[in-house]
Amino acid sequence: EAANKELEAFSYSVSHDLRAPLRAVTGFAQILQRRHRALLPDEGQRYLDNIVTASERMARLIDDLLEYSRLGRKALRFSTVSLAEVMRHLAQDFAPRLAEEGGRLEIAPDMPEVRGDATLLGRLFSNLVDNALAYRKPDEPASVRIDWQAAGAGIEVRVRDEGIGIAPEHHAKIFDVFQ
Repeated sequence: EAANKELEAFSYSVSHDLRAPLRAVTGFAQILQRRHRALLPDEGQRYLDNIVTASERMARLIDDLLEYSRLGRKALRFSTVSLAEVMRHLAQDFAPRLAEEGGRLEIAPDMPEVRGDATLLGRLFSNLVDNALAYRKPDEPASVRIDWQAAGAGIEVRVRDEGIGIAPEHHAKIFDVFQ
């Protein structure tokens, strides 16, 4: 309990201390994009776009850090969860970004119900799709497919993309916290 409280206090402090300068960087970069983007050469426009994209990603990382620190306090709420409903929300959340980037998200229409925590399942699939969009091959629109199959007494949900992949030496730690 003490360790969880320390982690929560640390996470809150870090997120609070990082948000103010991040908001400033993001705000000024967005002002530059709105007011002066056309005046920049192509290379300058790419750099500015990279700053905005990186600051948005950092904001999500800060949110994830806070959410992770709160997980230690919350009990998991296992119930029957409609993956079709989780996927419907996922598709809605990512629709604007996919349209803007020309990406594609295909979800099997017959997603089953499972036992689990609806919030964590939603976050899991959101993170996987977000990573697929963030780490795609340069100059290629993202393509993500989510489907499932029976696996013994349970099911196996598969999330596939055509991204840049993960080097084999990192496979063992990809699901470790903050890796």
